[in-house]
Amino acid sequence: MAQLVLASQSATDLSNPGFSRERLLNLYIRSFPSGAKSPALIKRTAGLTAWLDLGTGAQVRELLHVPGDGLLYAVSDGKLYSTPETPAATQRGSGINDNHNTTMAANQNGEVAIAAGGTYYTWDKTTFATPTMNALTGVQQVAGDGNYIFLADTSSGRIQSTAIGDVNTLAALDFANADEQPDRIRAIAWNGAYLYVLGTTTVETWRETGGNNFPYSREQGTTIMKGIAAARSIATEGNSIFYISQDWTVQEIRDGRRYEVSTPALSRILQEYTDFSTVTGCTFAEGAHKFYQIRFSDRASWSYDQKTTFWHERCSSQTDDLIPSKIVSSAQAFGLQLIGGDDGIIYKVDETAIKEGADTLLRLIRTPPIVTDGDEVTLDRVGIDVKTGGTDIGRDASIDLCISEDGETWSPPMTRNMGGFANRTRRVEWHGLGQADEHHLEFRITDPIDVSFYGGRIDIS
Repeated sequence: MAQLVLASQSATDLSNPGFSRERLLNLYIRSFPSGAKSPALIKRTAGLTAWLDLGTGAQVRELLHVPGDGLLYAVSDGKLYSTPETPAATQRGSGINDNHNTTMAANQNGEVAIAAGGTYYTWDKTTFATPTMNALTGVQQVAGDGNYIFLADTSSGRIQSTAIGDVNTLAALDFANADEQPDRIRAIAWNGAYLYVLGTTTVETWRETGGNNFPYSREQGTTIMKGIAAARSIATEGNSIFYISQDWTVQEIRDGRRYEVSTPALSRILQEYTDFSTVTGCTFAEGAHKFYQIRFSDRASWSYDQKTTFWHERCSSQTDDLIPSKIVSSAQAFGLQLIGGDDGIIYKVDETAIKEGADTLLRLIRTPPIVTDGDEVTLDRVGIDVKTGGTDIGRDASIDLCISEDGETWSPPMTRNMGGFANRTRRVEWHGLGQADEHHLEFRITDPIDVSFYGGRIDIS
């Protein structure tokens, strides 16, 4: 049997399905060292275990950890909550217009600033307020460097700063203009000693210089000519900032340099998308793998693995591969990777968990097309090496194979047994699968089991 290439990432070309339908759903690839059983291991995504239910039933729009105070803050259903390490939600404010573009930041005193729906909200650890923005007509987003909170205007290139350590004081002259290009600000982010100001066509880098009215100044010669299209897609991880650009690509700014990390398949999806106001981005970690995720409202979320540079998809459903991931927001706190869910629950990433909360997940591999030189061939045998883990579901787990000749029309599922409760690897095989000049293979698992894929084998004649 020859080696069967399973998949390396999601790369479905929706306009040319016969060219590629390669896909990984709720699975991602992890490279193997030389001499391993196969070139790569396909691993299941981690589960999510409920950590704190806020009781809102609505998206947890934003999470923010304030280490000095030992508190995690969350915005959900128009309310601000805080919780200590031992989970217990306390409401701190309400009336937040959090349907669009909610961001949070904190200063060195543990005071919290929120931008949501054009309004500026603050929690100074005593009072929840909406201070007057003297230099702005409305606030697009907030960011903070520990000392200052920065506010981006909704209708211009103006940025206002608060006083040091005081989220409520915004002097009328404490502002600057992002004016290297005539460009309206869409998003801001502070990361690695720099304030990044993202407009519709440019990204400017600002550094602290201690000005009289505004503490930061634009770095000359660092402007990036790739503005942001989806304001809520911005997210930071380590020294990196990720966002969806106006040319329908995903950009990473790392250590002051720009890298395009999207694939043509993802860019085509972005190009055809009509409502970027519902598209959000966040970063999170599963063990040694760190991900940037784009969450859509009407299809599976796309996740970029910074370790391998490959993309995979995530959905929180057992049956519908167009349901987006439950993951909306994230924060690292209390030694945990915490996730803001789409259901008012704060979850922790749990690599031992199989489900996302109560949801069993569909896990899917779709191979690149198996093609010949135009001659029809017989697909005699397909084998896939599966590690089924030690999950006891009270019966034998199963795996389905569907086949397509054009990448669009698929055969009914052909189900095979993967065995019962046992932590072992086995090869599952299908025989006599028909003739065609090309074959697309899709493997599906809907049982709630720990599973990994080591590779596959194929016989054709």
